[in-house]
Amino acid sequence: MQKQISQILIEAIVTGQFVLYTYLILTILVLPSLKNIIDLTHSNLTILFLTGFFVHIIFEMAGINVWYVKNYTRILQTIESDIKK
Repeated sequence: MQKQISQILIEAIVTGQFVLYTYLILTILVLPSLKNIIDLTHSNLTILFLTGFFVHIIFEMAGINVWYVKNYTRILQTIESDIKK
């Protein structure tokens, strides 16, 4: 069972956009207020870590991770049956 390239691209675009917006929010709103609290000598690494951290937390709280795990096999089976038609 393999996903079609269009399905993979849609998932990648949605995830990429979510990561980008989270990065921008952290860069513009959150990090400037944290400069007095944490050392931002390696700010790119800090932002990258925090982006991944918050994206995972948001996906978990929104139920996206659980939904994906529950539906992944069904989605692949649907795609496979569409390909065979």
